[in-house]
Amino acid sequence: MKIMNSYLGVILITGATMFSSCSEEPSEKNKGILAKFHGRDDVEISPGKFITIGNTSKDIDYKPTGFKETVGLIVDSVKNGPEWTHIGVPWNGKLLEWKGEPIPICLREFEGKLYMVVYDRTVPNKSRFRYYKEDKETLIEIKASDFPKKIAIQNMWLTEQWGWGDEGAIDRIQILIDLNPSHKYFRSTGLTSSLWICLSTEKEYYEIDGYNVKITYDEEKKILLEYAQKYEPIKLTQIVKVKQPPPVKKDLKGNPIKTETTPSVGVQRVQPPAPAPADKPAPGKDGKPTD
Repeated sequence: MKIMNSYLGVILITGATMFSSCSEEPSEKNKGILAKFHGRDDVEISPGKFITIGNTSKDIDYKPTGFKETVGLIVDSVKNGPEWTHIGVPWNGKLLEWKGEPIPICLREFEGKLYMVVYDRTVPNKSRFRYYKEDKETLIEIKASDFPKKIAIQNMWLTEQWGWGDEGAIDRIQILIDLNPSHKYFRSTGLTSSLWICLSTEKEYYEIDGYNVKITYDEEKKILLEYAQKYEPIKLTQIVKVKQPPPVKKDLKGNPIKTETTPSVGVQRVQPPAPAPADKPAPGKDGKPTD
């Protein structure tokens, strides 16, 4: 399966937050220690505080180009697996390195320590979140109960800022900044809401999004409201350094369509968390936008 899945892999040299190209320049020392990484990501680890990290990753959602790259990715997949991420975080005079198959979606500072959440979709139909904490020169896995609930906000793996809804263009990044569980698109924007539900209920991701889900939309809404009130999550101020302008919807001839006449096409997740190869899309729920 690793060999077959490798056809869906490609080396990514873009950032996990792809809009943040205008970062504060890292120090000369940090530039040197990040040299072995293909890409750079700017991550807001606390309100208004960005750090530049190194990132080399391969994602099963992308396909190789040409015979040479395909063969190279097959060999690489046998060695490393069909999907993996390697990040380096300059932190307190040292480089924290982490490498694994899951995808980092949250990197935050809390009480002087770095914490991380990853989205693990390596097992078919068993996608879940995993939690990490700074330890010496790496990040070690911890229990979900030991992860600070005040910082559970997605600030990585965000590739699309805008979506479309009944009102026209929807700013997904602003929704993640506002953290308002009552917003009609909060539940369907990114992974923050799923993370809150998992931390509140002690369930795995596949238990709250899938065919066997027993939790209703109203129950989800109640959980999210209670989470925000109880833990008072520490909001980020930007998440990305450079915000894209609102998109202009065009007709088949390329002519702009006025916002007020834009049909409702729903709002997709910020970088939809593609399930493992054998997974199937989760069904819609009453009152909840579907992917």
